[in-house]
Amino acid sequence: MVGRGILLGGASGLVSGLASGVILHFMWVLAPFPLLVARPPSVVTGWVVHLVMSGVAGMIFGAIVEPLNLTGRQLLLAGMLTGVALFLLGPVTLVPAIIGLRPQFPVLNKWLKVGAAYLALGAVLGAAYSVASKRPLERQV
Repeated sequence: MVGRGILLGGASGLVSGLASGVILHFMWVLAPFPLLVARPPSVVTGWVVHLVMSGVAGMIFGAIVEPLNLTGRQLLLAGMLTGVALFLLGPVTLVPAIIGLRPQFPVLNKWLKVGAAYLALGAVLGAAYSVASKRPLERQV
C-alpha cells in the first residue's frame, strides 16, 4: 500500500506544485529560487525545481498518509499541515541558511504571503490526494 501512496502522492504533489507555483510566480518568489539551488538561473529552472520538490514532498506525504486510511477531510487537514511544515522548513529555515542568513522566524510576518502559497500547496495536495485515492471530502449519504 505504501507504493500506491507514493504514486498517488507524487501525482498530487505535482498538481499542488502547479497551483502554488502560479501563486509564487506572480509574487516574484519562484524566479530567484534557482539562483540558490540550480543552474542556469531562469524562471523555467525555478519551475522545474519547484515541481520536482513538490512531487517529492507529495511522495513522502503519500507514503505517510496511505497506511493511515484517512478520510477526505482528514487528508485535506493533513495536507494543510504539510504545507505549513514545508513553509517553515523551506523559505523560513533552509533557504536563508543556504545564503548565509539566520532562520527568518523573528520576521515571520514579512513572509505571510509566501506562507499562504505554501498553505495553498498543502490544501491542494490533500484535496488532490483525496480525489486520487477516491476518498471524497464530503461524506456519502
